[in-house]
Amino acid sequence: TPFVNAGLFIQKAGYDITCELEEQLSWWKENISKEEETHHDEQGALAIALTPHHVAGAVQILPKDKYLLIGPNENTELNNLEPVTLFHAVYPEHPAFYKFREDILELINTES
Repeated sequence: TPFVNAGLFIQKAGYDITCELEEQLSWWKENISKEEETHHDEQGALAIALTPHHVAGAVQILPKDKYLLIGPNENTELNNLEPVTLFHAVYPEHPAFYKFREDILELINTES
């Protein structure tokens, strides 16, 4: 199963994995109780749905050194966005967004 974070999921035009995702949703509804649900469940479903496509060579995994998860437990040593192409500020509070808010605003204003 490939490393996949649903926050970084992109689907190429002309491709459709709706059936695979619906199959995982049906399984999840039948097998996971309300008490077992987590806010990460969709990531597992996405990874499972993409696995056959990954094995077939039809999935490109973005390099983890440029496309980062940043949060209280991920890439905590990062102090600037210089080496980063794209990041996902994880956790409900998204603390990495606020950590790098000024950098992001500077990039937006520079690019405008």
